[in-house]
Amino acid sequence: MNMTAEIQFFMHFLIPLFVFLVIFIVYTFIKQAWFADRSQSKKIDQGQSKTRTKTIQPLKKQHKIFEDDIDQPDLSIHKIFDINPPQSTKEIESTFINREKELPSDIQRFDNNFHSNKINVIYGLSRAGKSHYMKNLLIQLEKEQLEKKGRHFWMKYINANSKETVRYILHTIFRSLKQGLNLCASSNNIESLPEIKFIQLLLNDMNSLIEEHGQKQIEPIRTKSFFLENRSHLSLLSDLPDFIKASIESLVHQKDFFFYKPSNTEIIELIKFQAKYLVHISQNKYRSVLLAIDDVDLLYLTEKNRSEVNSLYQYLSELSVSNSINILITTRQDFAPDRGKEFEYFREILPLTKTDCKLIYQKRIELYNHNQEVFTPEALEYLVDCAENSPGIFLNFCKKIFRQASPPLSREGINKALDQIVEGYLDPKSELCGYVEAIKSEVLKHENNNPSITVNLPESVSNTRLIFFLITPTMRPGEYEINRLIKDYFESQGKS
Repeated sequence: MNMTAEIQFFMHFLIPLFVFLVIFIVYTFIKQAWFADRSQSKKIDQGQSKTRTKTIQPLKKQHKIFEDDIDQPDLSIHKIFDINPPQSTKEIESTFINREKELPSDIQRFDNNFHSNKINVIYGLSRAGKSHYMKNLLIQLEKEQLEKKGRHFWMKYINANSKETVRYILHTIFRSLKQGLNLCASSNNIESLPEIKFIQLLLNDMNSLIEEHGQKQIEPIRTKSFFLENRSHLSLLSDLPDFIKASIESLVHQKDFFFYKPSNTEIIELIKFQAKYLVHISQNKYRSVLLAIDDVDLLYLTEKNRSEVNSLYQYLSELSVSNSINILITTRQDFAPDRGKEFEYFREILPLTKTDCKLIYQKRIELYNHNQEVFTPEALEYLVDCAENSPGIFLNFCKKIFRQASPPLSREGINKALDQIVEGYLDPKSELCGYVEAIKSEVLKHENNNPSITVNLPESVSNTRLIFFLITPTMRPGEYEINRLIKDYFESQGKS
């Protein structure tokens, strides 16, 4: 093949191949560059999104006064006569009756400089509405704080009813303050500070020891490691309780490092530290912690645990001495005078009027029953009279009767519902049969005298369905007043 033929072959076959390869390489390079740029843009967008998330995340995390506060309240008909305090802010405010006169003055007492070194007591008779009043007071205080940027309290509601032990309540307070510290640090963008991280690690380790049935000792590996790396940046260690400082001191001297199960007294010191530290990192948002402990006198379930109530009063009194803590409780009237030196009698919840009870009924059917009547006017009047100005007993009457029959219920309908209820109680297989027989016998013994009739029964009866329906506790342990609705019913049965 001569030179000319070779050149022609090269020109005909190799140059197009070369051009194709160049185009392919250029195309590949451009494609990779385009995808790399798009990927980078996506990463930037994701990064910006994460930044935005980090920026708005603290705003999403809102401190809730009530653990069980819910954004979408259950407004179904089964809630219509619920005797327990409402769970959502909307329900608490919507069903609040005739304490508006007391609220403004009580809110005013919680001014910016408020501090009491006593236990502030909301007290009154059983089922008078103490818990509902406390909850609404906290809601209104929170609203004032947001609107006027005053009354700087970090508030938490805790229910002591039937929790049985002081330890449970102290752990609940500890856990609530631990969560409050985390939220406060997050909302103020200081959660990455070494001191904050150390306190968070420390409290996480202590949680398992403070639990009533928690561990007895632990070796806090993460707390230990973080402390050794950051000890020069931890300025508030001197404020820690002595029992924790002792453990840290052993670490400084290169001894074994353990945390041990603290006593209740040591937990009190830790709670005081938590409250003080929360106020410190709030950057002037809070000046003190307000702990609202509901139903303190109902902590116990049995007579042998009644000493737990006195112990709880003692520990709450110790907390109230702290400049960073205010204590507000509810208790029954007959328990209020027992510890006069430690109590500040904040508010007595007086019985409601007949008009108030009717208004409770009206608001309830509006909220839960589309304003459809459950009782005829005559039947409603009778139930209000029988409740004798106790909103809790009135609601319990309505609840039990409403479950047995279809509305609208007349007086005759109430009696038929009572027939079914009492028949169930008097079933020989029922554990309540003997108690109900004793109540019936006591009523018939006093028939026609129409006095306030009491009956003596075991204290354990306070934990049965009879309470606040057939009977109501008196100030004497084991003595119960027979409610008028049941007294009338048994009297009518005796005459028939």
